[in-house]
Amino acid sequence: MPSSDLFDSGGTVKKIDIKASKRKIEKELSLIKCNFVKFLVAHADDYKIKSISVSGFNPATGKGVKFQDVDYSKYDLIITNPPFSQFIEFINVLFHNKKRFLVIGPLTAITYKEIFSHIQKDEMWLGYAKQLSGFRLADGQLVLSKNPEGSVPRACKWYTNLDVSYRHDKMILTEKFCEKDYPRYFNYNGIEVDKTVRIPYDFKGHMGVPVTFLTKYNPEQFEIIGKGVQVEKTKRFPGDKATLWVEKNGKPHKAPFERIIIKHRHKKT
Repeated sequence: MPSSDLFDSGGTVKKIDIKASKRKIEKELSLIKCNFVKFLVAHADDYKIKSISVSGFNPATGKGVKFQDVDYSKYDLIITNPPFSQFIEFINVLFHNKKRFLVIGPLTAITYKEIFSHIQKDEMWLGYAKQLSGFRLADGQLVLSKNPEGSVPRACKWYTNLDVSYRHDKMILTEKFCEKDYPRYFNYNGIEVDKTVRIPYDFKGHMGVPVTFLTKYNPEQFEIIGKGVQVEKTKRFPGDKATLWVEKNGKPHKAPFERIIIKHRHKKT
């Protein structure tokens, strides 16, 4: 198969038949610019991949294929780094087409109403790996989130609907509830838990936990009630911004960063 059949002039893979083109691909792997594709081609046998298709769109030139126009019926799995400004629409397209996916998105997407709804319904979750804090450009340059030249990409996470092991691992909890250690909310019937590891094992009510809780969330162990800004408040006051406020001396003391409200799933006996 001629090289032109595998790669366009810019070195982007068009479509690859792994079995028929394996030798040619291995020889010209350096021509592939997309690290996703490089990894999948290199591990095609391990993952039993038969073919890979690549699409993209350049808004500056108008060339390529927009993600809204892709015929998703031809594919089993979508792996990509979608445009963050259209992340909600992209995820909606994948769900509409009933596709499995593994995509990079901004960490803040956890708090988007539409994305959080999918997470709460156990339709998607966070993937493996720690927080992604940079990107490698096509020329090999690594751009970190605290780049001295001022380029500051967002902190990112993997989002997926593929099964991951931590969703089945029961979190080991060692903290016992004590009123003095877990302040109540002023405007919601629940307690503030400032760290996931401090979730008390014996508290039966609602608990507000950091969004990083989702990296350890086991849907069989916990139930997600909602986001702090979404749950119905027991009282409102000027300037509360609809968020949760920790109580101190009977008054609103401080509003922690966005919280996820959870409770234990206690087994019935």
